[in-house]
Amino acid sequence: MNPLYPEAHTYFSPSFSAPFSSPGIAPDYPETPSPEPQKPRRPKDRASATRQRKAANERERRRMFSINKGFDRLRDRLPAHMPIDKKLSKVDTLKTAIEYIQKLHAMIVKAPTVSSGQPQDSVNPCITISNQNDPFSEVTISWHRKPTDYGNAYRDQTTGTIKATCSKVWIPGV
Repeated sequence: MNPLYPEAHTYFSPSFSAPFSSPGIAPDYPETPSPEPQKPRRPKDRASATRQRKAANERERRRMFSINKGFDRLRDRLPAHMPIDKKLSKVDTLKTAIEYIQKLHAMIVKAPTVSSGQPQDSVNPCITISNQNDPFSEVTISWHRKPTDYGNAYRDQTTGTIKATCSKVWIPGV
């Protein structure tokens, strides 16, 4: 006899091993949905699975080789600031590249603006680049621009942005 429900009688169902109260009282456990029948997987032969795995491994090897080659090319283009015997990690390579790009951007922004008709009194800007793989090679790049040859630069009065008109394009090596 159930002390909470004196009129309810406990009994065992033949299909379940848990005791139930008499009809009218719900069981204490939640109903779980029956799992959907899964499609039986077609057994693959071992040779086919091995071929697929080898092909996937080869694709991954090629992908990693391509990524590593790209990082090596990026390291070659960064200025030397680390010892040659130590290779930069991928994270350090990306951080150094970001820093280098920011410095180049700052140089361009700080470069003196040339308005048409006024001679440039300052020294030509220059960048010195050295290769970290070869400490004895160093390239210095300097430039100047004649507004009459390559167009005019001017500041838009409404937006304040620097704009340029181009009349001739310089192509290196030509």
